[in-house]
Amino acid sequence: MTKPINVLTLGPIRATQKDLEDLQADGQFHLFQINEATVEQFHSKIKDISAHHDISVVMATYSPILRRLDETTFLPLLPHLRLVAGSGAGYDNVDVDFLTKNGVYYANTPVAVSDPTA
Repeated sequence: MTKPINVLTLGPIRATQKDLEDLQADGQFHLFQINEATVEQFHSKIKDISAHHDISVVMATYSPILRRLDETTFLPLLPHLRLVAGSGAGYDNVDVDFLTKNGVYYANTPVAVSDPTA
């Protein structure tokens, strides 16, 4: 049996919550979710989790609390981090240069919000 992939979610990943739980139940992924009240709590929790688990994937959604995903967010997850997946079209809040310099891929969903929602 293959070792499960450790996935960290930052912020509320509502649209895929059931799918993530199903994958975890199948033993394919081990899911860690962070949805804290302050930036300091987010970063503290990331450090705590990364001290005990090798996180390979981060799934991130925009959070009014965690406005910028940068070296402070990602450094504790290195060298095991391989992919950061952002939900949404933009990546202005993500330090893609830092990720690239450290061999981490970044993916987003640029066409996910292409249809009007009104």
